[in-house]
Amino acid sequence: MNASWTGSGIQLHPHVNISVAMAVTDGVVGAVIPNADSASLADIAVQRRDLSERARSGRLKPADVTGGTFTITNLGMYNVDAFNAIIAPPQAAILAVGRIADRVVAVNGQPAVRPMMTLTLSGDHRVVDGAQAAVFLNDLAEAIGAAAQRLA
Repeated sequence: MNASWTGSGIQLHPHVNISVAMAVTDGVVGAVIPNADSASLADIAVQRRDLSERARSGRLKPADVTGGTFTITNLGMYNVDAFNAIIAPPQAAILAVGRIADRVVAVNGQPAVRPMMTLTLSGDHRVVDGAQAAVFLNDLAEAIGAAAQRLA
């Protein structure tokens, strides 16, 4: 997923630079958290908060919006359950995050109410196929589940 399509083929990126889609007055901007693969979750949260504040006040610099290798977009705050996000070229994929809402699910064969969210991945098929996307989403769901178990 951390790749781009170029004129000469697929380019794999050595670092994960997460572009976070943010609504601003006149549209949407992708503010970049560089080297997210080597940052702690706390560091990522601090960087995202800073970028968000600067985006809302119109103080992002060109360096803040360049170099993204994968985008995450979230419309959950607008009560959107699921949506299809548009890939920002030359990136190969974008992850769309819907709202967290209580839903009835089976737990040990019994109905239970649990907070759930929908993740939708859009991918450039020149770079990634559906099977690779499915593995990515499965790994992501397992990581989120494991994190939720640790917090419970």
